[in-house]
Amino acid sequence: MNGDTLKSKSSNWFKIKKTPEKCSENDLLGLISELYSLSKSNKDFLEAGFLRENQILERYKSLIKKYLAQNEPWKNGQQISIKDAQKVLNDYKKATSNKISLIDLMIYYTECGTDFYANLVICMSNIT
Repeated sequence: MNGDTLKSKSSNWFKIKKTPEKCSENDLLGLISELYSLSKSNKDFLEAGFLRENQILERYKSLIKKYLAQNEPWKNGQQISIKDAQKVLNDYKKATSNKISLIDLMIYYTECGTDFYANLVICMSNIT
C-alpha cells in the first residue's frame, strides 16, 4: 500500500468518525441494523461485541472445530485450515472485550489442534 492510499484511508476514517456526532440515535440504530444485515461476518461481529450469550461463543467454537478438529478429515476429503481457524479467533478477539470468553475460545482452539494432531498420529501409526 503506498503512502497516498494510507493517507486517504486515514483521512476518510477521520471524516467518518466525526459523523455520528451529527446523527440521531435512530439514525445510528438504522446504520447498525444495515451493517448487521449486510453480511454474516458483520452479524457475527456485532453479536459477539454486544451480546454476552454463550450461544455466540459456541458458534465461534463450532467454526474452529470445523477448521481444525473434524472427525477423520482424511477419510472424507475435508479441508483443515489453521489460517481460517486463526481468523475466527482473531475476529472474536476484535469483536469482544470479554476476556474470559476470549480465553475460553483460545483454550478451545488449542484443544482442537491437539485433538487433530493426536488423531493424525493414531492414523499414521495404524498405517505403518
